[in-house]
Amino acid sequence: MEKYGDVFKIVRLDKNMTQTEIAKGSMSRSLYVKIEKENVIPSFNKFKDILERLGLTHVEFNFLLNDYRLSEKDQIIASFSNINFFSDRTELKNLSKNDCDDKFIKIITQLCKGMLLFKEGDCVEAINIGKEIWEIISVLDNYYWFDLLVIKNLIYIFDTDTLLSISDIVLKRLFEYAEFEGFFNQYIDFSTNLIFILLFNNDVSNAKYIFEKLEKSFVEYKQGFINISFLTIKSVLHIKDNDLKSFFTIVQQIRSFLNEFTNDSIVETWLFNCKMMMTEREIAFLDFIISKY
Repeated sequence: MEKYGDVFKIVRLDKNMTQTEIAKGSMSRSLYVKIEKENVIPSFNKFKDILERLGLTHVEFNFLLNDYRLSEKDQIIASFSNINFFSDRTELKNLSKNDCDDKFIKIITQLCKGMLLFKEGDCVEAINIGKEIWEIISVLDNYYWFDLLVIKNLIYIFDTDTLLSISDIVLKRLFEYAEFEGFFNQYIDFSTNLIFILLFNNDVSNAKYIFEKLEKSFVEYKQGFINISFLTIKSVLHIKDNDLKSFFTIVQQIRSFLNEFTNDSIVETWLFNCKMMMTEREIAFLDFIISKY
């Protein structure tokens, strides 16, 4: 790992900047020299000023400080931010094996264990794990980005009425992050997770209502892409409506999407997730038409 003073110096020299230019308007040159030599630890405001003048974000600075790598904690959180109920079980298994001694990473590890149990059918133990995490989250005065990442994958523990009530609170808070990088992906993840659980509980009416809102948001936010979670839900809803023509149209889209991958487990994951949102009759019907397709 580099020293913070070394990072400041290397970036400054690479950008052909003088110590005076970095210090101007914020601190004396002599103070900046001491900071660069690590004789003085900069205050938070001075640290921000230095990063600004060097054209670095806090994230990039940490990346450089860690020899062009994310720290172990940052790697785990980055992986976790991409997890949802449609994720492959292998991803959940990998994240459930972390032994990093950090309270946030411990929450991620336990939650992924709970999600894995839920997807494998052990709902009782999954809910017990989830409730322990909810005891930590529920007492917070407000939710921040990490808390929202946790809640989006914790909603399997709630009954429908509680789920819908909490989702209103979470979405309102999430939209306060509308200008934050990654917002729209997390909005999609939360919405598709919510629909997943509603369909798992056979609440088709609320699931359709939320899906329609999500579909409109793609237009509102001018997002051209549609991800596999969205397509999976859409295919399930067509089965529930006995709309085979639309179902096969979606399957074609999904096949085009999956053709980019060579891993057969991705197709298996799609089918597995579809079936979790279906009744036994619908599953039998899906198996029949897939075998004929």
